[in-house]
Amino acid sequence: MNLLTRWASCGPRTILHLLSISSFFLKILVLKQFFLTFLRIYPILTLSRESGEKSGREHLLDSKHDPDGKSKVKSMFNRNSSKNQSALSLPSRHADGFVTAEAKGKYLKPILCIAESEGLRDVRLEAYRYTRLGEEITLRCSYDLEAGTLYAVKWYRGVEEFYRFIPKELRPKQVFPGTGISVDYFRSDDHHVLLRNASFETSGKYKCSVSIEGNFQTISDSKEITVVVIGYDAPSLVLRDLHYEPGSPGEATCRMHRTSPPVNMTWFINNEEVTKRVITRTEPDEEDDRISSTISVIYFTLPTSSYGPTFIKCRATLYDIYADASITRIQPRIPSSNSNSRKVLEVPNSLQHSSAQIVGFHISTPVLLMLTQSVLKCTLEQV
Repeated sequence: MNLLTRWASCGPRTILHLLSISSFFLKILVLKQFFLTFLRIYPILTLSRESGEKSGREHLLDSKHDPDGKSKVKSMFNRNSSKNQSALSLPSRHADGFVTAEAKGKYLKPILCIAESEGLRDVRLEAYRYTRLGEEITLRCSYDLEAGTLYAVKWYRGVEEFYRFIPKELRPKQVFPGTGISVDYFRSDDHHVLLRNASFETSGKYKCSVSIEGNFQTISDSKEITVVVIGYDAPSLVLRDLHYEPGSPGEATCRMHRTSPPVNMTWFINNEEVTKRVITRTEPDEEDDRISSTISVIYFTLPTSSYGPTFIKCRATLYDIYADASITRIQPRIPSSNSNSRKVLEVPNSLQHSSAQIVGFHISTPVLLMLTQSVLKCTLEQV
């Protein structure tokens, strides 16, 4: 009330006088701001004008020496190069990064804005591309703060945040719920996040986002992670028959139980890959249709002219997380000497009811059989 009373007692002239004084000071402030802005942009305008005049003089000199205008391209190149040179010419600076006094007088204050900025860089997310179902996943976010101060590290799967680290808060670590994500609170920090008991829902695109204080510069990096189902055992390899003869056909079956996705099967015979006469199929699991078993069958023929061993190998791979093989050896059967001797000593039935006369003697059939067997046996032993 006292202030209003004083304003009312002053009269209209006094109020107008005060308003005119206020507008005068306002104009002074505007002129001051304009002058400061002019001081900032004047060196840049001067450099641009000097470079333009220099390029113009070069153009006139070129036109005198080349009145036909054949060196137009050359003059344009000189003009552009002079602009680039003037733009790239920087004042001398000390080793500590500050501009010298001489440079300050020549380029004034705007050149002080040209300085090497130090901040966040080299943000990189490190993790295995594939991991097994039920195992742990270790996520690592590496970064270089240089002279900056860490403000926050935030972790996302897709667009959902599940972990945050802010060092200056009362509780630096914060965990947010998410489907298929179970963060180990005590084993996670500003660089690492550990996820327990990976499931199919854990798969996705993960991102770490790092921010520093001051200008709140933020840099992120992301990586795709997939959860697979695969054991540690080698695939099972089974032959259809136990014994093979040279040149006989054969069949082998390779099986890999309960994987997701299905494994890749490759066959080798004597270390040479075989792609023909191979049939591969999958059988879904009865409990989980996302899991299946892979069965591959190969049909082959053993060499006819060799009794050497044949090696059959089945190799199963899944991305870069699994690779193992099973191998079996096939040794063709060689006819035994006992079976040959039995065949040689067999006497035709016609000799059992007949007789022979050797050197004028009449020999009965039993005696002839005994002599024949003895002679053959001696011959085989000598051989």
